[in-house]
Amino acid sequence: MNKETRGASGWLVLAAIAGLLGIAGAFVLTPEFAGLLKGGDGALSPKLLEKMWLLRWAALFGGGLLIALAGFGSRKGIAAFAAVAVAVAAALVFVQSNFPNNLLGHPKRLSRAILGQDLLLKDYDPMPALTVPVTEVKRAKFPTINIHAHFERTADKRTADQMVAIMDNTNVVATANLDSGVGKYFQSQMQKFASKNPERFLMFASIGMDKPMEDWDYFYSIVDNLGEDQKAGARGLKIWKQLGLMWRDEKGELIPVDDPRIDPMWTKAGELKLPVLIHLADPPAAWQPIDRNNERYEQYTYFSPEWWFGPPEYPRPATILSQFEKVLEKHPDTKFIGAHLMMLAQDLQQCAGFLDRHPNLNVDLSAMVSELGRQPFTARDFMIKYQDRILFGTDGNPNEDIYAEYFRVMETSDQYFEYPKYRRYNAGRWYIYGLDLPDDVLKKVYHDNAARVLGIQ
Repeated sequence: MNKETRGASGWLVLAAIAGLLGIAGAFVLTPEFAGLLKGGDGALSPKLLEKMWLLRWAALFGGGLLIALAGFGSRKGIAAFAAVAVAVAAALVFVQSNFPNNLLGHPKRLSRAILGQDLLLKDYDPMPALTVPVTEVKRAKFPTINIHAHFERTADKRTADQMVAIMDNTNVVATANLDSGVGKYFQSQMQKFASKNPERFLMFASIGMDKPMEDWDYFYSIVDNLGEDQKAGARGLKIWKQLGLMWRDEKGELIPVDDPRIDPMWTKAGELKLPVLIHLADPPAAWQPIDRNNERYEQYTYFSPEWWFGPPEYPRPATILSQFEKVLEKHPDTKFIGAHLMMLAQDLQQCAGFLDRHPNLNVDLSAMVSELGRQPFTARDFMIKYQDRILFGTDGNPNEDIYAEYFRVMETSDQYFEYPKYRRYNAGRWYIYGLDLPDDVLKKVYHDNAARVLGIQ
């Protein structure tokens, strides 16, 4: 063997070793392993996780390519075949271990899919053959306050005049806008929506938590100026779900809901008697694997994958709610409204526990009739028992059709119908039932509770 041949062989061996190391690295470099290397709480940022996935894929396929090149470069057919087989097998094992729902490991399913003999889940759209009464409720039975709407952070943007017309048509006397910001932006929102009909638009100040908090002095200045926002028309304070879940400080550390650094915000709201409407966590399915057992599989796969919090850097709902409970205990003079039934509509017993323990807590039912309506007996009992603590809300920027769907759930005993925006977001493949609430309960949930909490005469 001459020098050139020995040199080429050496490079081929190195390529094969590098390829094997690359494939091994793709399997070893998991988020859990990286978390152990990081130490502390092991939490990794979403950007780092995304880079890790790209790195793992690059290591896998780069390693396979190097092994294949080494095999072919050896000019021995058996070695080349073995090299390709190793690379392909490694790729299949990697895909199967990380994506168990794939079709590559299930030849029979794959062949049926190719031949069109199996429907994709997203194409399955059964139409119920059930014939039952359908009740249209175009106007609320009693005057209604919508405590939870978004005028700006939604695709359904409308002018103030358009929203007033919708409210007039549906017997909604006032709607809260949770997108109003603070300071000059809040003033611009007041001018945009509430200048002509201030009694119809209940504007909430809201502190942005999309970006890391790198300047605490700026945060405290916002808190100190909440009084000015109140003088300009603010009726409450909106806190986003980023708190406790995604919002980080200048060191990249997660800011928990009960972080003492944000205590002045809760205290200030209490002093000003501004109710705090707070979104905590998300449905339990947002932390479960996106697989055949996740009842919101389609939502997190097709419609809103950004709302899935399965990776380990996101705290679990129990942690977030435990932190919030400490805030409720520490600030008894501050009124809180737990948005979306505190994301506990799937466990109304737990939600009831919070209400029992904390008299300064109320909840709104925005975006939760899909959950209430699939457990109509339990939900009706809950609504009646806590009729003084529940506020009506929709989320989004509703039109007449959305309001009608909410009123149908509240006021009728209709059976087995689609929940609002079923075909738009598909939060789960189930139908719902009306709660048929008593009139005295409807009056409180629709109007009186919100009026009391907001101090509306």
